[in-house]
Amino acid sequence: MIVEGVVLALAGLAVLVSGLAASSGRLRRNAFVGIRTRTSLSSDEAWEIVHRAGGPWLTASGLALVIGGGVAALARSGTVQMTAIVVGAVLCTALALAGMRAGQAAYRDRVR
Repeated sequence: MIVEGVVLALAGLAVLVSGLAASSGRLRRNAFVGIRTRTSLSSDEAWEIVHRAGGPWLTASGLALVIGGGVAALARSGTVQMTAIVVGAVLCTALALAGMRAGQAAYRDRVR
């Protein structure tokens, strides 16, 4: 499980960096990375609003994955390793979905 933990931590690092870029407005509309909803993809302005609001959540999502992967890579118990992987993945998903919702809400508020 060491390899799985390291891979998970590296994936989390990529999500964390994306979240930081989104929060600061440096993540431009693209075909691969970011909150990819119909709303966020509708225009550059929508992309910016959604990502500024959702970026902190994406950053936290990546951090959850980094921590889960790190614990899994360092733990000696298989049970602890598996628990860290599952908890990290579930937290990552929940936080990313919260970021998507926050971004969508920010855009709706801005458009009204």
